[in-house]
Amino acid sequence: MSMETILKRIAVGEGISTEFLRDADSIARVGRTVCALLNSEGGQIYCGIDDKGQVKGIEGDALAIAQRIEWKLKEQISPSSLFSADTVDIDGRCIIVIEVPEGLDRPYVFEGAVYLRKGAQTIPADATALRALVQEQAEAPVRWERRLSSIYIDDLDQDEIRSTVRKVEEKGRFPLYARDDDLAVLSDFSVYMNGSFTHAGDVLFSRRPTLRHPQCRVQLIQFAGEKSDNAYKDNRTFEGPLVRVYNDVISAIRAVIPVQSVFLPGEDRRVDQPAYDILAIGEGLVNAFVHRDYSAHSGGIRVQIFENRIEIWNSGRLPDGLSPIDLRRDHASILVNPDIANVFAALDLMERIGRGTEKIVTASSKIGARPPQWRDEPSGVTLTIFRSMLHERGEVFEPNERQNQLLLDLQPGDSLTPKEYQKRYAADVGERQARRDLEDLEALGWLIREGATRSTKYRLG
Repeated sequence: MSMETILKRIAVGEGISTEFLRDADSIARVGRTVCALLNSEGGQIYCGIDDKGQVKGIEGDALAIAQRIEWKLKEQISPSSLFSADTVDIDGRCIIVIEVPEGLDRPYVFEGAVYLRKGAQTIPADATALRALVQEQAEAPVRWERRLSSIYIDDLDQDEIRSTVRKVEEKGRFPLYARDDDLAVLSDFSVYMNGSFTHAGDVLFSRRPTLRHPQCRVQLIQFAGEKSDNAYKDNRTFEGPLVRVYNDVISAIRAVIPVQSVFLPGEDRRVDQPAYDILAIGEGLVNAFVHRDYSAHSGGIRVQIFENRIEIWNSGRLPDGLSPIDLRRDHASILVNPDIANVFAALDLMERIGRGTEKIVTASSKIGARPPQWRDEPSGVTLTIFRSMLHERGEVFEPNERQNQLLLDLQPGDSLTPKEYQKRYAADVGERQARRDLEDLEALGWLIREGATRSTKYRLG
């Protein structure tokens, strides 16, 4: 998440979803709060912040401490859950931020007890609260990834399992208790339970999951122009274990991303850089894999590459209460398929909890691309990542703060007049500069001018 987001959260103070800890010396105390957040609404723990919200920092190697906390708590909290601990530097003082999503497999247990949040406090669950958690879980529908699969041990792709074990141990983000036992590894990932494989285990680790789940295919289309041209440079389908498919698709995208020459700020020499941020594309693709709706056989993931943008579509919907605009800024961490997400996170393919969509926005801004757009429609969710734009000299265009806020706020098709732009975004500059802002965005093709003189409007294309 951005520094602005973190500072805003700290300024609000402690509450049901936020806890301040002066240090990170007591893993037990951190563990109780993580457990409580999983059993409640999710949230964040800030280590190195005192009760008054003052930044004190963590003494010693904060990153090593954060990694130890994450590792230890993933060993001690059951059932398996996805949360992350990372470090952030605030004015030269390092703090640890632990992001915890709302858990979907309650009740979560730490050191033999169940904890909840009550206001800004972490408390043990009494018998009444515990019964309510159990009853709530019993009445909840079984999510698709936890349903039992019809596969047998012979259907597993042992090479995929062994490769996952090696990479997970290299990354050090997930504890494996019996690395040489395939079933024990799948049990650690909660995709093999009570002698049966789950759908998540099937799509992640079987040789041919699309025999049973055709919706797991990923289509990649590269257009010569726009969709209406019906001319393709590439059109193929990928299938196999999910992580392998993800890596194959990313490699295919990387191979066709154009490289452009740009001038470094203040210098006359050119450097070559990709027209897209590949890490942002990777994060967008991961989101499609871990947040999509797998329940419909007609669903899937489709990547479409155009001259000026890449669109990633998945057959899912945003969770209730979350809008496309929310994805560009600080928002709650909601995991649709936590078991699938857990494997991607253990392989370090998934950004830390709560940072993914903000990272895509930040990466687009850094390379001079217009902000990404999300669309939530009945057919699914589409993420559009735009190509960086160049001036005539080859310099990357970087929107100023006014222009960037406009592009973040508008959705495709939205429009406003120059007067509305100046009032909402450019009150601190003159009318001439405000119009120049809009004309720059028009010249780059980000805004479309409609009408003339007093009836002029600018529409986001």
